[in-house]
Amino acid sequence: MTRVFMLFSFTMEFEDREELEECKRLLLNRYSFTGEMSVWRDNDKWKMTAHSEKRFRDSTFEKLPGDRQDD
Repeated sequence: MTRVFMLFSFTMEFEDREELEECKRLLLNRYSFTGEMSVWRDNDKWKMTAHSEKRFRDSTFEKLPGDRQDD
């Protein structure tokens, strides 16, 4: 039997590193994030792209620091 895993991707933007770290902490500890994250600095903003094994509700993104970017 073959198992198929779906990944759900999203990108977030942050004003500073502290906001980014808080978002990562919440995703991992409160919302049980599993998957991969990539973080980089783009001019004066921090960005994170995540590929999650589970889908998050819009209401969850509203509780996270930072802004979700439209893909």
